[in-house]
Amino acid sequence: MRLVSRRGRWANGILAGMTGTSNWIRRAVAAVVCLAVAGLSYTWATAIMDSLYDFRAPLTATVADSATSAKPAPPTTALARKVVMVLVDGLRVDTAADTAAMPFLAQLRAKGASATVHSQTPSYSVPSWTVLLTGAWPDRHGAPVMNPTDPQTSPAWPVDNIFAAAKDAGRRTAVVGSDWFTPLVPSSALTTTHFVHEETDAADQESTDATVAMLRDDTADLVLLHLNEVDHAGHHAGGGTSPAWRTAATKVDARLAQVAAALDFTRDAMLVVSDHGHLDQGGHGGPEEIVVTEPLVLVGAGVRPGVAPDVQQVDVAPTLAVLAGARVLQAAQGEAALAMITLDDATRTALGAAQVAQQDLLVARYRGDLTRSTQPVAIGTTPAPAATAPTGDGQLSQRSPTQYGQDAITEIRAATLSQERSGRAANLILLALVAIPGLVLWVFRHRRTALWALAGAAAYLVVWQAYWKVIGKTYSLSSVMSAGEIVNATAIGSALGLAAALAVMWRGRRPARTEAPWAVWSVGVAVATVLAVPIAFYAWQWGPTVTWTVPDALPMYLAFSALVQLLVVAVVVLLLGAAATVRARATRA
Repeated sequence: MRLVSRRGRWANGILAGMTGTSNWIRRAVAAVVCLAVAGLSYTWATAIMDSLYDFRAPLTATVADSATSAKPAPPTTALARKVVMVLVDGLRVDTAADTAAMPFLAQLRAKGASATVHSQTPSYSVPSWTVLLTGAWPDRHGAPVMNPTDPQTSPAWPVDNIFAAAKDAGRRTAVVGSDWFTPLVPSSALTTTHFVHEETDAADQESTDATVAMLRDDTADLVLLHLNEVDHAGHHAGGGTSPAWRTAATKVDARLAQVAAALDFTRDAMLVVSDHGHLDQGGHGGPEEIVVTEPLVLVGAGVRPGVAPDVQQVDVAPTLAVLAGARVLQAAQGEAALAMITLDDATRTALGAAQVAQQDLLVARYRGDLTRSTQPVAIGTTPAPAATAPTGDGQLSQRSPTQYGQDAITEIRAATLSQERSGRAANLILLALVAIPGLVLWVFRHRRTALWALAGAAAYLVVWQAYWKVIGKTYSLSSVMSAGEIVNATAIGSALGLAAALAVMWRGRRPARTEAPWAVWSVGVAVATVLAVPIAFYAWQWGPTVTWTVPDALPMYLAFSALVQLLVVAVVVLLLGAAATVRARATRA
């Protein structure tokens, strides 16, 4: 009996050793997986943002083209002797309509034309300025689509712009305002400049005084005046509804009166517009309606008074071109706001014909730009409509040339994306064929643990959503005030969500100390599975990083946020799993 007992103890010892070895291997694999997930998440999230900052549109409609090729003749004569565009950075459409805050702007609106402007994401200043002054959307204008960390590193606009076109028409051009414009506007397109280096009330007043001096001294015919204090209040003084914001808007209103006093509206024109709005709490960059909707007021010579239909941000530069008597811009994807401008039928016809020719060329170039790096793209239609007759409200009776052109570009873009997505879908399906059976096996083999882990993942999402709501964040780039701030906020939300997930697991499963490491890993697997969904969707829709086009804002942000969350979850699960393992060993001892 003693011999048998010894043999039994010997056999049990072997089995215990084997089990211990198996657990050690399993925990080592889990730790390696956590580290790999953390490293991949960090690398991928960084790559997405770096590629967005580095993005430059594939294009050939460049300023160099306009300098070396025959320039088309302007289809219209100048409607105004002098044209001043006042760009009020960050001004919200509701603030512009507030007659108490901006009474002089209300006077301009009453005697002139007004419209609501719609823009696109990313709704940052540099890409929005470029859209306003080139007529091309961010995925075509070749400028940065994110505000550079160092504004002086911005490349000059590679596409045709209103200043180059006006100068070619014999107009003297000027930019006054933030020195962020210094590298953006090609120096060859400007006659004179006056830049300020701060975002203060004094800087805005200096810019206003310089503009007034240029107008009174007759040294410029087309002037951009950039005023920055409203945007500064949105970022640094309480947001788009704060007292500082309202004060800044009132000061801008007084400066509009100063500029208007230097103009003769029987011969001159003034356009007031914003580049983007602001959230109530401050911030922009995303697709929120208050961020991508801007005011526009146009008054003076050649202007048709009244409230006009909504326009697109790409329509501003073509409108300025008509007022200044400049050519149709080569890269423009918009058109002049004819409902706001007084033109005779012959001039409208000439303008329509020029837009047809420009859109034909733009579409051909767009197709060529994409087919250099992707499979050939075939489309069903091309923009070749004749100019249509104007209606009484100043609008064209049928779809305009630029609408046909943009439909063709949309078709080309969609066809290219479809080709790319079909290949990515195949890869994701293969990955799913490996991952999903593994998850199913895990659920059926460890049913109780897996189900409570999935319940914990649901709790994670609820807590995350609640936390994001409480701190006033949105699922967009508007919440990214800085890299450090968004990472910290995401880390706190992830930690709170993971704590809730673990609490649900412990409440339902009640694992023993020896089972605690496995419970922690299980929660991590469940949460990671949930976070993988927006990442996989983004990868299918747009690829791992930004390439030839700017992704839709929401899926890109959700993927970026999920990757940052996944990084935090992987690190926390690794640490908690290690701590639980130590406690389990102490219990056995």
